[in-house]
Amino acid sequence: MSTPSPKKKRELLLGNYNVSVTNVQNFSNLQIEGSLFKVPRYHFENSSEVFHDMFLLPQGDSPEGSSDDHPIKLEGVLAYDFEQLLGTLYPGVAPSAETIDWKSVLKLATLWRFLNIRKLAIQHLASKSNFDKMSAHEKLSLGQKYHVVEWVRRGYIQFITRKKPLTVEEGENIGLSAAIRLFRLREKVWKKYMSKQLEDDDCFTVAGSKPASTKRVRAAVNREFEEELKDAEFKARALLPEENRQKSTGSVRSNPPKIRHSSD
Repeated sequence: MSTPSPKKKRELLLGNYNVSVTNVQNFSNLQIEGSLFKVPRYHFENSSEVFHDMFLLPQGDSPEGSSDDHPIKLEGVLAYDFEQLLGTLYPGVAPSAETIDWKSVLKLATLWRFLNIRKLAIQHLASKSNFDKMSAHEKLSLGQKYHVVEWVRRGYIQFITRKKPLTVEEGENIGLSAAIRLFRLREKVWKKYMSKQLEDDDCFTVAGSKPASTKRVRAAVNREFEEELKDAEFKARALLPEENRQKSTGSVRSNPPKIRHSSD
């Protein structure tokens, strides 16, 4: 019988603050995949609703997270994604802010309800330099998975207005029902709004001169995918930081707001 390989131990050194791990209290040991992470509890306890509730649970003589032998085991999480999250929680820790994978951050920030970090990740990914690099399917997929309404809408708009039609693989990924509705809407929009002249290699123009993502195409997407967009908006409000949640219309328990359509 083979001996299991030892776990790789990773201690978070707060380099910018010149603090030694051995002299800092309130650290937790987390096991992710084959790695042990020893991290300060502060941001996990104060920035994540999930970890905050976890740390409030009654503990015995050897509580989870208290040592290498009793780590908190986080199943279904990649060590790579966790390292990206640490880079946002503790500046100066690898990876640096310039190299952070914000999609990984968005994944864990949504899962563990680091709501301010989630908001930051969305802002980074929505910047023009990052958003323009995403394919239509990537915008739609990320928007659906993490409840970012505008990404869902923009993904559908890009599928409709780009030069290349929906592929079989893309149709399988977004689902048969959505693919059929998207195909029909694309045909309708092209016949009604698209000019014959290309604006660029990827996108036609609408109404002869305006970019394809004008309010007319946007309104058509709002009508066709109204229920999906309302559902995403409803779920997104529950993931807003508390101060933003209070400013939003109604509470997360109220009925989702209706989408207002631009006149066609």
